[in-house]
Amino acid sequence: MTVSPAPARLGQRLVYRANVLVQPGVRVRFDRPAAGGEFSWGAARTGRTSVNTNRLGTLYGGVDSAWMEVPLQVFATGPVSIPGTAIEIVPPQGTGTRAVRRLPTVHLLVLPTITAADTN
Repeated sequence: MTVSPAPARLGQRLVYRANVLVQPGVRVRFDRPAAGGEFSWGAARTGRTSVNTNRLGTLYGGVDSAWMEVPLQVFATGPVSIPGTAIEIVPPQGTGTRAVRRLPTVHLLVLPTITAADTN
């Protein structure tokens, strides 16, 4: 899970990205992040990409990456914790049980914005 750019400015448009590696045929549903408080979320985009690559000596073959990208604005300064969204993982029928998990929290530093009126 990432938020970029980091550090961020107060009210700046950011992008929250999450991805999960799953076997082909496994369905993944991302919950929409909770609105309100110091966070303003935009419309989520989701997708799925087949991953066939060798990373850090480990072969990831026959695995899919389910992903979500959501525009985000933060209206608080200083260190901010962005709770991970919930995901539902549904394997093909007869191969396992449905699971609901929460993605990790993302930590972000939000800097105050200095306007032209605040400068000499």
